[in-house]
Amino acid sequence: MNPSLSIRSIMTTPAVPISPETTVAEIEWLFSSKPVLHLPVMGNDGRLIGMVSKSDLQNLSKWTGHLTQKRTCACHPEPILTAAEIMIPNVIIVLPDDTLANVCSIFSRHPFQALPVVDSEGWCLAGTISMSDLLRYVISQY
Repeated sequence: MNPSLSIRSIMTTPAVPISPETTVAEIEWLFSSKPVLHLPVMGNDGRLIGMVSKSDLQNLSKWTGHLTQKRTCACHPEPILTAAEIMIPNVIIVLPDDTLANVCSIFSRHPFQALPVVDSEGWCLAGTISMSDLLRYVISQY
């Protein structure tokens, strides 16, 4: 394994971004229909503002019941949750030219399973790097 290798060659692209207004029902659909476990949340200005993970959504669902289930009584409608309400804000970002060593260090110090990868200005979402990406790389080296 080459710890100085840039993550550009192993990160997942393209990322599947969502807006703060994306509903939990839409998020559930994305997780069930796309091969992703993490969705970057992009603000109206195009900047990254948070992340929603499939495991976060599953944990939330355990506490609140099935999130998209509608009540039958019109006088007590089910609240509609959005990405803005369930996302993890202020996420750590990495750049495509960051090294495997740097990313592994971040993963070892924080409970994240994925990190958004942005361009050098922090503006454009380039992809994501996940623990799964790292494992695939390690396996490919043997």
